[in-house]
Amino acid sequence: MSADGETGAAPARLGRARLVRLGGSLVGLVILATQVFVWLPLHARRPETNLDFPRYFEAAVHVAKGEPLYEECARYRVGEPPACYVYPPPLAVALSPLVGAGVDWPTFQILWYAAIVVAFWVYAFALVRLAGLPATASRVLTAATLIQLVPGTTVTMSFGNVDFMIWALCALALGGGRWRPLLGVAAALKVYPGWIVLTSLARRERDILAVAVAVALVAASVAVVGVAGFREWSTALSVLASGPRWRSNVSIPLALVRLVGYEGDARGVLVAVQLVGVPTVALALRRKTRPLREAAILVASIVLAPVCWWYYAPILLIPAAAWWRGRNLPPVHDP
Repeated sequence: MSADGETGAAPARLGRARLVRLGGSLVGLVILATQVFVWLPLHARRPETNLDFPRYFEAAVHVAKGEPLYEECARYRVGEPPACYVYPPPLAVALSPLVGAGVDWPTFQILWYAAIVVAFWVYAFALVRLAGLPATASRVLTAATLIQLVPGTTVTMSFGNVDFMIWALCALALGGGRWRPLLGVAAALKVYPGWIVLTSLARRERDILAVAVAVALVAASVAVVGVAGFREWSTALSVLASGPRWRSNVSIPLALVRLVGYEGDARGVLVAVQLVGVPTVALALRRKTRPLREAAILVASIVLAPVCWWYYAPILLIPAAAWWRGRNLPPVHDP
């Protein structure tokens, strides 16, 4: 009777899994249709300018005209949300050819939001692959459903934030194989993926291509904006290090500063927590599988930074996928 019960349980579980995939696929198709026929047309015409993507366009214009990238950051007041371009120069340099080709503001807005939709689906594909599963259409559609259900997805996409593109690059890279060099692209465009590169080098793991890609992109950017452009980036880094006291900022070190009731400039403490915390996480997880360890480092580099917006929550799917993959991989035994 026990054997019969076990024999009957397997088909039941298989049936439930198929039902979940079917439901996820159907919802995923609805999400795709909604993004293409409703969401994208609405966002391609939205008139608001207090979003993220206008800063990218302005930065690209500065590069195309040979103007300083970070002058607006000099007017920042501690405590306010950043309203200037705070990313490394390579992102602005990469976008500047669009301006040079005559792409105007409305066209850039359409292209940018279309790129975000593409990044959303690349992220879904990358999560399936990172989880160690075959990237079938039904699984990608189901992954898309999970992404859409995570709080912050709609906000991040609507703001026109570049992070969905960064998350897609990181998820692809952490899956290993020929996609690994994309980690260098992510690290050149935004700071936090660079922690994975640094810890990988510290462990003497072979990440030569990823490092080479990052170095090449930085070198190409220096050729365009000069060393001065990277020096001026320190103004933007100072803005981020201040830990904007905004309700959307759920940074752990900032929460500790708030807990003790300190209202002054806490840049030193906020930066120190990240500089100590991320390597500590890497050391604590040194025996875990590489995808899980690096996914945890990625998340730690964000939540321990002076700025961590609550709508970054979809990045938590990266360690979730790495954990799923790790169930079938042996642990790493370092000396």
